[in-house]
Amino acid sequence: MALTPPLFLINSLKNLKRWLCIKRDKIFVKYILFARYLIWLNTESKIKNTNPNGIKYFTKDDFPFVVDHELGVWNRPNHHFVKRTKIRVEPELVTNVYFDPNGIRVGNKNDEVKNQVDILVLGESNTWGQGVNYNETYAAIVGERLNMNVANLGLIGSNGVQSLLLLRRYLKFKPKLIIYGFWEEHLLSNIQRCPNIDSPVCLGRPIIKRFHRKTLQVSLPKGAKLALKQYLNWYRDSSLGTDLPLLRKWYWKIRLAFRVIAERHIDNLKRGSGYQKLNSSSKKWNYAIDASKYVVSEMKELADSVGAKLVIVYLPIFFMEEINSLPIELQAHMKNLDVIFVDMGPTWYTKKNNGENFYFTKDLHLNQKGHSDVSERIVSSLKSIIN
Repeated sequence: MALTPPLFLINSLKNLKRWLCIKRDKIFVKYILFARYLIWLNTESKIKNTNPNGIKYFTKDDFPFVVDHELGVWNRPNHHFVKRTKIRVEPELVTNVYFDPNGIRVGNKNDEVKNQVDILVLGESNTWGQGVNYNETYAAIVGERLNMNVANLGLIGSNGVQSLLLLRRYLKFKPKLIIYGFWEEHLLSNIQRCPNIDSPVCLGRPIIKRFHRKTLQVSLPKGAKLALKQYLNWYRDSSLGTDLPLLRKWYWKIRLAFRVIAERHIDNLKRGSGYQKLNSSSKKWNYAIDASKYVVSEMKELADSVGAKLVIVYLPIFFMEEINSLPIELQAHMKNLDVIFVDMGPTWYTKKNNGENFYFTKDLHLNQKGHSDVSERIVSSLKSIIN
């Protein structure tokens, strides 16, 4: 007859096994945390010791963007930094960027947008002025030519929804003219939470969502503070290049792979030069068109509430082989709303065929000539109204 161990002994052995497992897990977690600390310490020391050409790396205190729970991120108020585009561009583009107490881009350190302005300009990095100085942006040139003061509310990587929210926020300036730079990619980005940048971190932005299959509403981003913190960590790590520790490099590669997999639900997209285009045969096409109609309609309503004219400048993706027109449905919608529509497509199509250079060929943003072209078309379209 086999002897059966006493019940208390069995329970004691089970408890001992459970305790050893917990102890092992705790030791493992501590080891992982300690290893991560050593990697972080190594990265920090390399950031301090590696400083080619005197370039100053951003820290959490001087990063040019801050958390905004409506927009996701916004320009850092009362901030000045030197914008360098070094890796992809030769010669290097260096511009001085100044933000006033409201986070609005201005020309000099002590400049500030006052309580009332004549023109509000909204848009993404081409409107903001990537690669050019403030006085070279089409916003500043339009203001100078019309002898009106301007508030440039451009935001790098923004979509149409962020422009709409900024218009609501700064409508208190009571402008006479509102100019929205409708970048072609806004057709997609108005319904896409994450920007199309090759970053392992999604800097979430507000989008248009369809509720109950009918009603369109603005959906605000979540977790903006954590996302910006992680993005800053990635930005600083990637600045090390080959000096970045191998484990840290693989950590960001895995993060990027997970982000790509998570975004596979976006169908029928054509990727080129870091941008995505929505195909008209896509299931999301009607949704994207309706979202853009919503943004334009809301902007028009806000403009009417203060007696301002709304000008929508269509900026097609100009660095790809073909230059696309704004969808006919959206053009008809703008016409019905009595919006002043400026289409840069034909102008840039002609210039490309003539071999004229109106954008930075490696940085893929408008250069001084491109900004001048946009301002000329805007001023030309406003002659009948101003006179």
